[in-house]
Amino acid sequence: MRRGFVDDCDLDAILERHPEAYSDAARFAHATGWRRGEVLGLVWTGVDHGSGRVSIPTSKHGDPRTVPVAPELGAILDRREAARTCGYVFADGGAYLWRFSRLWREATVAAGRPGVLFHDLRRSAVRNMIRGGAHEAVVRGITGRRACCLGTTSSTPRTPRGRLCFRRSIGLDLAQFWHSRIPKKNGALKKSAVLRLLVAGAGFEPATFGL
Repeated sequence: MRRGFVDDCDLDAILERHPEAYSDAARFAHATGWRRGEVLGLVWTGVDHGSGRVSIPTSKHGDPRTVPVAPELGAILDRREAARTCGYVFADGGAYLWRFSRLWREATVAAGRPGVLFHDLRRSAVRNMIRGGAHEAVVRGITGRRACCLGTTSSTPRTPRGRLCFRRSIGLDLAQFWHSRIPKKNGALKKSAVLRLLVAGAGFEPATFGL
């Protein structure tokens, strides 16, 4: 089970070693939660400057997707427009970014963050949107996720020391609520929307799955 998240400082350190086109693609993914293939396959016909929308005709689940161009995305698209050489929004020398996997792997090692995956940007985007108060339906619409669950029962510490650290990290009151109020089944905590409160209110980062 992957639990990786990428904060802004980590992303900046990794992208220092990326050409601008690759860096912009990663920042776009970090902001939208789109999959790598969706970002790299984005073409200019899917960018509508008039309405301020970016769209792809299909995705992993076969559904089209449209997102509004927020200021951060607008700055990225402006840079790519100025360097436009082909139909792809994110292109290197007029071609698809074929070297992305290798460059990403080399850059994470050089930045002292080996093992960070590009897909971790997707998890981070979901977390950041929920922390920002976005409704799960909005998050699903932007990222293409079928669900936005951010936790499992395995997130609950199983040792006294682990439980103590857990309480200190999210606050005693929230920890007591977590253990006493959430319905249980056979002694195990059930998945619950209260995880969103822990993420948004206390910065707690439970395990993700299926993102």
